[in-house]
Amino acid sequence: NNITILELLVSRVSQIRTITEIMEDLQFNVYAVICPAKVLKTDFVDALESGWWQGSYILDSTPWLPSSIRGPGNFSNMTSQEFVEEYEDTWGEMPTYLAAAQFAAFCSLAQAIESAASLRHEDVAAQLRNMSLYEFYADISFGPTGPVTMQTIVVQAPSASDNVTTPQAVFPFQEATARFIFPRPTWAQQRCRITTRECSGNGGGTTRGTS
Repeated sequence: NNITILELLVSRVSQIRTITEIMEDLQFNVYAVICPAKVLKTDFVDALESGWWQGSYILDSTPWLPSSIRGPGNFSNMTSQEFVEEYEDTWGEMPTYLAAAQFAAFCSLAQAIESAASLRHEDVAAQLRNMSLYEFYADISFGPTGPVTMQTIVVQAPSASDNVTTPQAVFPFQEATARFIFPRPTWAQQRCRITTRECSGNGGGTTRGTS
């Protein structure tokens, strides 16, 4: 086993479940498993809640989380929690990162218009090119060719033994809401913690199970 980090490029959470359960059966251990655009999906969280402990510690990334602990935006003067409350009051559902991104884009445009004191597109564009705006969504600035430059958030599925099912931010560390677990525990260690009490004081978890 020379693989240390495994990235699963699949279209359905059911496929991730099948792969991780096979990995556990084979005791195929890696330092980390990454599943792009899957860990925050409702069906992924539902699977964790239903007892799919093999989904613990899987990594993903996102531009923004509703639970972000960043402070109020310099233009919006809103935190992520306040944005979520306003959005839910208006639309009756939890906002995705796409909703927060569009809101942040309008904040950037409005800030550029105010800074330029003009509606001429050349003046506004000049302000956008030089912008460095702190918002609840992200630190917003624009690269030389136009696209926004920002750091994404690494999220990690919690351990099933923690009785928590919501994936948490683990990087960047100043915005983390949980400790980054790396390398992930072996399958034997995870099963030990979940299915027995041996690992919580009456014995010890080893790479092969309980002792």
